[in-house]
Amino acid sequence: MKNSCFKFLAAAAAGTVFASGAFAQDECSTALPLAFDTPTAFDTTGATPSAPDFSCFAGGGTLTSQDVWFEFTSTADYMAQVTTCGTAGYDTKIEVYDGSCGALVSIGCTDDTSGCAGFTSTVDFAAVTGTQYFVRIGAWRLIDFGAGDVLLVGPPPPPFECADAADIVPGTLTDFDTTGATLSSPDFSCAAGGGDPTSPDVWFTFTATADYMAQATTCGTSTYDTKIEVYDGTCGALVTVGCNDDTSGCAGFTSVADFAAVNGTQYWVRVGGWQSGDFGAGQLLVTSPPPAVVNDECAGAIALASGVAEPFDNTLATFSAGAPGYSCGNGVSDPLDLWYSFTALEDGTIDVETCLSAFDTRLEVYSGDCGSLVSEACNDDNGPLCSGTRASVSFAGTAGTTYLARVAGFSGGSGLGEIVATYPDALGNDDCSGALPVGPGLTVFSNAGATDSGNAMTCGLNAAANDVWFVYTASADCPVTVDLSGTDANNAGNFDPTMTIYDGSDCMNLVEIACDDDSGVGFDSLISFTATAGSSYLIQIGGFNGQNGEGLMNLTEGLGSIVCLGEVNSTGLAATLKISGSDVASDNDMTLNVANLPMNSNLLFVNSREVNFVANPGGSQGNLCIASFSMGRHLGAIMNSGATGTVAFTPNLANIPTNLGFEAAISGNTWYWQGWYRDTVAGTATSNLTAATCITFN
Repeated sequence: MKNSCFKFLAAAAAGTVFASGAFAQDECSTALPLAFDTPTAFDTTGATPSAPDFSCFAGGGTLTSQDVWFEFTSTADYMAQVTTCGTAGYDTKIEVYDGSCGALVSIGCTDDTSGCAGFTSTVDFAAVTGTQYFVRIGAWRLIDFGAGDVLLVGPPPPPFECADAADIVPGTLTDFDTTGATLSSPDFSCAAGGGDPTSPDVWFTFTATADYMAQATTCGTSTYDTKIEVYDGTCGALVTVGCNDDTSGCAGFTSVADFAAVNGTQYWVRVGGWQSGDFGAGQLLVTSPPPAVVNDECAGAIALASGVAEPFDNTLATFSAGAPGYSCGNGVSDPLDLWYSFTALEDGTIDVETCLSAFDTRLEVYSGDCGSLVSEACNDDNGPLCSGTRASVSFAGTAGTTYLARVAGFSGGSGLGEIVATYPDALGNDDCSGALPVGPGLTVFSNAGATDSGNAMTCGLNAAANDVWFVYTASADCPVTVDLSGTDANNAGNFDPTMTIYDGSDCMNLVEIACDDDSGVGFDSLISFTATAGSSYLIQIGGFNGQNGEGLMNLTEGLGSIVCLGEVNSTGLAATLKISGSDVASDNDMTLNVANLPMNSNLLFVNSREVNFVANPGGSQGNLCIASFSMGRHLGAIMNSGATGTVAFTPNLANIPTNLGFEAAISGNTWYWQGWYRDTVAGTATSNLTAATCITFN
């Protein structure tokens, strides 16, 4: 408790309640300069109370007291402090003002500061460059006075040395100025022609919060020719991790230093000039880590809608901590994996596939939770839903179970892909109004869990009892074939699909083009029709007498049907093969059109009357999908893709080569076609194959 009686008696005994006479800093107008970071002596003995009143006091205190004044002008924007904490012989009070002596504005006032002996004081405030401040030191009450030291904490030192390095926030532009900076050691480890190893420099520091490829850059943000070096280690033992003087494309010979940042490592960034005489102002940017991959760990798994493709890119994914090794392939845990989840609402077959991904994938599906995963299915290559190196699985699901799907690139591979999980749920495309868009190619579908949409089919028996809907928009005037072949066989003969196609997309005014039950392979459906560019067509798929299951819908524009897709080649795409012209054998007017070939690649067409599958024949990067034992080769028509990466070939249908000679195409016969072509992988010559397409002649 403050003893005011004692203070008053002491002052009276000294005879110095208010001494008269001149006092050098007794008023604001006679304030003395206050230096940064230097304890400055003061004594309020004999001073008089000034106006205005103090704006703060502790309990029992007064708003006036004997006071002295100081002033200073800030040289930087920073958090300033004025303090008598433990350095005054009496109970002090401090107030800081800006403005002018005739119009003072209080920006901070403190009587007592916790932890400061003798009820001394500390005021913190935000100082602004170029602003004059007035510091007033008084006392708790009118009768308190005495001597002490006051300290003004100045701006932090310029980051002229490694030890003074200023903190920098990655992703944020930071101002710097090397004017007046000194030369640091060690020498820069890089310099453009004629440059000096030392120059006026400033230093910054940050700690990486992730493993990533970082940049420290002044590219186009500096007024002079800069040089940047980045170090790890310590100021006494710096290790260069990146250095750059000039970067192509950066105006004014400014700089970009690339380096591999490691999570938790502290880095020092040094900005100098090309020569010792180069200095000036600019802005420095250290790039921030890329955004975290949401589903990089099991706990962040992204929910998959049934039958809907989810695009992915695992390039920035990391190894899943604590995840088991894959139960298929070589059993290791591929490092760049992503996680997905879905819940089956009914018992039924679950299909998960990455068939349209652009790289070699591996896939495993688990039940249980992230801490106790139970493998349900795993695949590396040649899964049940697609051949080749794109993974797929199919297994019996249980109603109410949540499954976790984990996909990665084999042996650390990465790139773009898509994952599709088809499982029993409340299907979004159960009714016409929810028809899912489809285009040319293979689409996995399932009518498991579907209900009757109320649009009865004109073929099959009770085929609309569990139907699903799709919508297709034609890209050109052309023949279109929608083929469900293989669906019944993939379901062990337990799913006989039925299909109707309607003109337009108005669910309230359906105009049937065709309905089919068994025109495809076995009991599967197949419909061909002529589409008009830009027009939409609704596709309704159900099961004969209410059957359900999963299937593949193969939609092709032009003549024929796709038998298998090609593998990705050196262009990053898979070569396609489409048939145009006439499917009437006697017209002898059919053209094989190949796209997405490497430039200037030689291609040989092969054909057969039968289909088969051979993976990577003769070391090829592709798959042979027609029967090699009855295959014919068009040896006299080796084509070159030229600069466009395309080939068009019109075979003589009256003289088609086979392994036994030549045959003519006749009505009712089906022929399979594929292209074999030259390619390179990492500079090594190899080969690949296009998609395989078949056509049944009329």
